[in-house]
Amino acid sequence: MNQAMGTAAGHVDNAPSPPGGAAWPGSKAFDAGVEQQDAQARHVYAGREWSSDHPLNIRVSIPLGIGRYYITMVAGKERRARARLALDRRQNPLSTPGNVIFLAFVTTIATVGGITLIYQLLAQVFGWSGRLLL
Repeated sequence: MNQAMGTAAGHVDNAPSPPGGAAWPGSKAFDAGVEQQDAQARHVYAGREWSSDHPLNIRVSIPLGIGRYYITMVAGKERRARARLALDRRQNPLSTPGNVIFLAFVTTIATVGGITLIYQLLAQVFGWSGRLLL
């Protein structure tokens, strides 16, 4: 390809950078940045088996009419340093509107399910009929 015409993405290599000091997608600088990030990620996560690190590891992808959403739940012994925990708590606060709505929904479902289960068990033990005792 002619150098004056630009790279495969249609950008000239000596064109000014986009705002924020980033590189244009398809440029040599952009590709080098992506390769460097990939190399850093491989170095940081080398030898780690994320799926086997946690005693509880549930990952579910749910197709909805507006797209696919995922739910991930992992649990295990905490091994991070206190400084990293504090940083994580500042970057990912628990009390966001989405988290509050989700926890309220899960709590409601669990409460209704628990009450129903207890009622059904008591109904079997005491021989109550299927109607409510109200």
